[in-house]
Amino acid sequence: VIVNSIVINKIKKDEFYRFEINLNIQFLTTNEILNTRKVYNINSIEYGDIQGSFSLRDVETLNKNIILKCLKKINQKVISDN
Repeated sequence: VIVNSIVINKIKKDEFYRFEINLNIQFLTTNEILNTRKVYNINSIEYGDIQGSFSLRDVETLNKNIILKCLKKINQKVISDN
């Protein structure tokens, strides 16, 4: 797996927080029996917002959830391409 880029943006204002991740990865699968190779280039952009009063724990939870959502989206793209 080659991570081509990871861009993370965090915006925090008085009662607003936004977390955004842009992930671009590349990986190669090989089938030695069929002597084939397939290269996947996958990009995923996900974001989430919190408005109003929120705690540091809320921010951490949002960040983790957006990262997981991004990884799941990549997994779905790989499955759908097969």
